[in-house]
Amino acid sequence: MKVKNRCIGLACLVVGLFLPALASAGTQDFWLYNQSGVLVHELYLSPSASSDWEEDVLGDDVLDDGETLHVAFRGREACRWDFLLVDSEGGELIFEDVNLCSVSKVALRCDSSQCWAATE
Repeated sequence: MKVKNRCIGLACLVVGLFLPALASAGTQDFWLYNQSGVLVHELYLSPSASSDWEEDVLGDDVLDDGETLHVAFRGREACRWDFLLVDSEGGELIFEDVNLCSVSKVALRCDSSQCWAATE
């Protein structure tokens, strides 16, 4: 039931916020693969040139390790973006300067010493 509610919530988020973008997808649209090893409770994206984080794209949902999320943009020009993941204990992982105009998949990965964004 939790998975079903989550899928419905994510579908509503995409349809409600990004309906105009579905007709003409932005060049920054991408699939996000959480391979960070953490359960993500909050996910913020922001253009790399900005000093502020934008809204939490997950809302009330979470993104478990191994799960995938499609992120769609509307009316955005920036190509380079930063990602902020917040786990259940408030720990933060930051991934900087990901060029979303040249990729369609972003895998956020961590090992015992570092984190990085693998793109495709």
